[in-house]
This record gives sequence, structure tokens and C-alpha cells, in this order.
Amino acid sequence: MPRISDSQGNEAKINLDGSLRTSVVGSLANDDEQLTVDGTVGGISLTPAKYGTSTKAFITVETAPLRYWVSGSAPTATLGHLLNVGDSLKLDSLSDIANFKAIRTTDVSAIINCTYSA
Repeated sequence: MPRISDSQGNEAKINLDGSLRTSVVGSLANDDEQLTVDGTVGGISLTPAKYGTSTKAFITVETAPLRYWVSGSAPTATLGHLLNVGDSLKLDSLSDIANFKAIRTTDVSAIINCTYSA
């Protein structure tokens, strides 16, 4: 079966009918969670019992924008990296995952979906 791949190891197999079958290589998801990002002073963190020793996190944003830091600093509604609804964030170290903190930027809380992998 013919295959194509990119420089990051993502691979697609070309089926006999010309359609593509894709897969992501090099990462196995081991847990996930959905969190509400509210106005808690200091920001909310990801859950250690969920990410454990994972070295990668994939986070998507729903319902409202948020601001975040991965340095351990506390974000505010006006300070930190901005993520809008539909944006995604990839973290590639346990340190960044453990130090992630987020806060909503409006009166509406954001929902984030997180998938953790090794």
C-alpha cells in the first residue's frame, strides 16, 4: 500500500480507491480531561493525577477565550498568552504541563479539553 509522510512522522496510507488513511506516529495518548477555566485568581492548573509523567499535552479551547502561562506565573484577564475559541496548544515537556495556568478573559468561563501522551 503506497504511503506518504511528513517531516514530523505523520503518515497517510493511500487506499486502492485513492482515499487516505492517516495516523499520527510517535505518541500514545494515556489520559484526557475537560476543565472549566474560570476567573480563579492565580489561574487554574492541569490535574497532576491525569497528566502524571506525560511529556506532551494537546489542549483545545471551547466557549470563551483565555490567557495562560507555562512558566508557573499567574495569568490575569489581560496578561498572558491569548487563546481564543477554536485555538489549540501543544505542550511538549512535563515542566510546561505542570506549570500551565490559565484564566478566562471575559465573564464567560472557557472549557478546555486536554489529551496527555508520553
